[in-house]
Amino acid sequence: MRRLEDNHPFQAEIDACEVCLTYCNANLPTPEEAKDENQPDEEMTAQQKQVAADIASGKLIEGLSKEERDQELAGGDPQQKKPKNKGVDKSKVASDKLAPELQTIMMFGKLGVSPPVKREELEAIIKTITEIMEALQTKGRLEQIEAKAELLKDEEILKSEEYLALSENYKNQNEETLKRL
Repeated sequence: MRRLEDNHPFQAEIDACEVCLTYCNANLPTPEEAKDENQPDEEMTAQQKQVAADIASGKLIEGLSKEERDQELAGGDPQQKKPKNKGVDKSKVASDKLAPELQTIMMFGKLGVSPPVKREELEAIIKTITEIMEALQTKGRLEQIEAKAELLKDEEILKSEEYLALSENYKNQNEETLKRL
């Protein structure tokens, strides 16, 4: 026979929180990606400035690529070569956007949280879902203790330290989080 404590009243919602957290954590940028986004621009510009200064002063000689050397040997001018497209790196732009599956979107909807569309939204959404999950666990445990007190017809259970601590914790939850429950 199942015990009253084993049947959490908000288990489905807690499971939805876990699914959404797993999705968000799986799509967080790795430390290498975060480092690449933050630092290389400054380092590369300083390095590029140094190289340009060295070439201008004659300390360095600009080399030609294999294709440019082959073209020069064939009699063509390497400068007439079609310039390379140095536009925006499309792989970075595409990887910044997220496309959750329908079932994942439904899990976010069950919690009243908009699914993330961009990677930069993930940390805020993780925080929100974590708060919701903690509030659900607290509220569920309160309901379990109240049901036990009613079943045993023992009002002393509602005066226990555990119940009072959980009740205080629940009251201190964020108002936005409590609205979503």
